[in-house]
Amino acid sequence: MENTSLATRNMMSPQKTVASTLNLLLGIWLFIAGFTLAVKPSGMWNDFIVGVLLFIFAAARMSRNSNPAWSWANFVLGIWLLFAPNALGFASSSSRWNDVAVGIAAIILAIISGTARDQFISRDIATMAETRTIHEHRKVA
Repeated sequence: MENTSLATRNMMSPQKTVASTLNLLLGIWLFIAGFTLAVKPSGMWNDFIVGVLLFIFAAARMSRNSNPAWSWANFVLGIWLLFAPNALGFASSSSRWNDVAVGIAAIILAIISGTARDQFISRDIATMAETRTIHEHRKVA
């Protein structure tokens, strides 16, 4: 009895993997920067919360067959980081510029990750078996 099922393999997009990994690292950096660069408690808590969310959303996007909405959530967090220093009244210029730089990087990486698609490769097992049999007969003859 022949096996006529399809063999499928899911290959994650390299763009998605690299961009999500970098966004994950940005989340870790922002978490640390909240404790080291922020002068006001509002800046510290903002960096802490946004850093954790960047990390969680990037980690969720790194799984196979993940929804691109995780990347677009990081896009929104990046937009927030651009406006947070003015909205929260950051006193430290280093904290202000850090949030702007991380926000720009998060936006760019979220776009790259959000537009990347996983690739599905499928092969007909029966066709593969027939091809292998034909090649084996040619070798014998």
